[in-house]
Amino acid sequence: MNHAHLKNAQDHRSSLYSRILLTILPAALIAVVALSIFNYLELKHKNLEKFTSIQAQSEQQIIDTLKLMDSSYRMLETRLTLEMQTHFPLLLAAYASAGNNPAKMDLSTLKKQMGEQLNIYIIDADAVVRWSTDDSGIGFDFHHYGLNERIQTLRMGNRMATERIRTSVVNGQLDYWIYQPTPDHHFILEIGFNSPKALRQIVKELDPLHITKKLERSAYIDSINIYDVFGQQSSHGDPTIKPDKKRMEMIHQTMAQGKIVIDRPEMVTIYRYLDLRPMKESISNPGKIIRIQLNKQPLHDALRTAALNSFMTVFLFLVALSAVIIFLSKRLTRPLKHLRDTAVAVAAGEMHQRVSLTGSDEVQEVATAFNQMLETLASNELRLEQMVDERTEKLQQAALNAERLEKDKLRLQEVSLKARHAEGLGKIAAGVAHQFNNILASISGNAELIGLQKELGNDGHRFCITITDSVNRGSTLTRNLLAYTGQGFRQARTLHAGEIITHELNVLSIGLPAHATVSADCRSDTPLISMDPTEFRQILLALISNAGKAVALTGGQITVGTTLASLDAAALEQLRIHEGMLDGDYLQLTVKDDGCGMDHHLAAQIFEPFFTVVPVDAGLGLSALLGIVQKLGGGINVQSKLDQGTEISIYLPTISPNNHQQSQTSTPPTHSAGRWILIADDDSSLLKTTQQILEKQHFKVLTATNGEQAVQIFKQHQAEIGAIILDMNMPKLNGEQTLARIRTLEQTTPIWICSGFDEISIASHLYAEGLTGFIPKPYHSADLIMPIRQYIPAH
Repeated sequence: MNHAHLKNAQDHRSSLYSRILLTILPAALIAVVALSIFNYLELKHKNLEKFTSIQAQSEQQIIDTLKLMDSSYRMLETRLTLEMQTHFPLLLAAYASAGNNPAKMDLSTLKKQMGEQLNIYIIDADAVVRWSTDDSGIGFDFHHYGLNERIQTLRMGNRMATERIRTSVVNGQLDYWIYQPTPDHHFILEIGFNSPKALRQIVKELDPLHITKKLERSAYIDSINIYDVFGQQSSHGDPTIKPDKKRMEMIHQTMAQGKIVIDRPEMVTIYRYLDLRPMKESISNPGKIIRIQLNKQPLHDALRTAALNSFMTVFLFLVALSAVIIFLSKRLTRPLKHLRDTAVAVAAGEMHQRVSLTGSDEVQEVATAFNQMLETLASNELRLEQMVDERTEKLQQAALNAERLEKDKLRLQEVSLKARHAEGLGKIAAGVAHQFNNILASISGNAELIGLQKELGNDGHRFCITITDSVNRGSTLTRNLLAYTGQGFRQARTLHAGEIITHELNVLSIGLPAHATVSADCRSDTPLISMDPTEFRQILLALISNAGKAVALTGGQITVGTTLASLDAAALEQLRIHEGMLDGDYLQLTVKDDGCGMDHHLAAQIFEPFFTVVPVDAGLGLSALLGIVQKLGGGINVQSKLDQGTEISIYLPTISPNNHQQSQTSTPPTHSAGRWILIADDDSSLLKTTQQILEKQHFKVLTATNGEQAVQIFKQHQAEIGAIILDMNMPKLNGEQTLARIRTLEQTTPIWICSGFDEISIASHLYAEGLTGFIPKPYHSADLIMPIRQYIPAH
């Protein structure tokens, strides 16, 4: 055999050996892994069966113990029932001798006649113990335990009922009760048995604690508890500890379902309800709730050991297998090493290198494919360079676009930051205005109280009037501040537009250029209008602000005027915006400036949303007032020319004086049964002032500093309270929550809400919940007294 044939034979042997190795070794690995998994699953199944068996046996042993205990109690119960029934004739005779009046019964003497272990209890029609030889039992309310309906049924019947024996196996105390209604069904006579020392020893012998303690020695059982239906522990603890809400929820759920199993990774908790009710008359349910907690840690430990053993078996096999593969790989990878060296040389730039076609068939195929790849790379090198150049140019363009996008993003972030800053300032201003309203209300109230003093004299009264006028102006400023932050009053009122313009023109002109002058030209016969004062000021502010921008560069005159305009169909057609308007009289509000003016195309866009010719943060714009005017059924007209100024006229519907007078008249409601007034406000100064104002008007007043206190006072004095005034913002319960709580108790007492914010956003939705009215802050004495006197007269 020549060298070429020998080499080919060796190559074929190595190729065959590789195939055998790659076939047998994985199969062996799979077999070992499968065997380890099967062994682990078998151990897991056995441990789970053991855990389930312990769970079932523990539950059954406790149930058997409780049933045995209950059987013993039933025998004791039968004996006590026969003994205690003999005393009821004596009680009924004493009740009849006292003229059916339990207060006249000598219960102490009766107790001595019956025995020291017995106590007498007398339950009234409200299911409350009112008389007893046991002082601790007086005041016991069956409502608390959900037994009121059962007590009422027993009181109206003619049968005797019993309360199952209840015990605390910790201290051995045993109690038993029998109930008998009086012949007139007014009361229930009850005899209670308290166990003597000898009987307590018997009870301790019936303690299931012995069984539960024995079961808790198991590593799988963490704890066992037994509760009655009222949540008290029958064993394992202090029976005086009151059950919490979570325990009672689980007890009720277990009684409804019979059994609940809560399976968690570390613990299994079982709740089981054992119904022990006999077939006879009884007051409450003597059943028991068994709670067993099983610890899964021993199970986890056993499973962890099984898993570790299986893992070690696989690990040792993998170590041995790896040693075999490393040994064989040295003989099988020599051709591959030559292929790798050639690839490294090509990667270093020696594109002329080629792989020799030697080795097994598989290696030769790889070498051939590698050489063909090198030929392809060489032929495409130029084309790749062209593609790189094109890609580089595109990346440069993308970088320029990314830079522009980043600049746009920073600009948008700056605008957003300014908007959030403005919003934050608005909230702060609203909060300050709200607190200031409380202060103004207190000042106004105290000024009125001082004015009522007879010894003040003319100067004193004049000073009080000055204080009240200052408070009114301060109130107007706070209302404007709330309005400009979007949280002011929005309530339709009868307005005289000329008076508002005259009094508030200086305030509305704040922020205009220093060289701009503003004047008012209001006719004395200006008609009345019906709208929200805040919205009217918003219209004025928008018009004056935009006029100020028109004269910002050159300075100029701004004139605000009002007059009566009678419009017919032809005149309406001449208006810029007149949709929904009818023939008739309108208030014409005109704001005129001699600024830069506008051309026809610009004038056509000024009422479009978000339209502006100045920076975003420069002013309010005119789009907001368009919705207000159209909502009122009004119209708008714009006249402007470049370099000749602008005149914008707003037309608002008018109301006649007769209609205004009629709107102020209403039919007073019926008077409330109570005559006291309850006031709730967390501002102590304002609360005291309001109380003094009402007491000066001969009203009787109750006060509360929070909503929860107001509800408690109402419960105590419900029959005496005829009216309630609630502040909207109070601790514990706010005005809305307090209103809801009171309405669950009573539906007719008139209730008013007070707030420095507007009625629409604060109280409008509460009228359906029983709100009587809304009183804005700050208020004067008349704002409080007039609505209250519609319901109750002063004392």
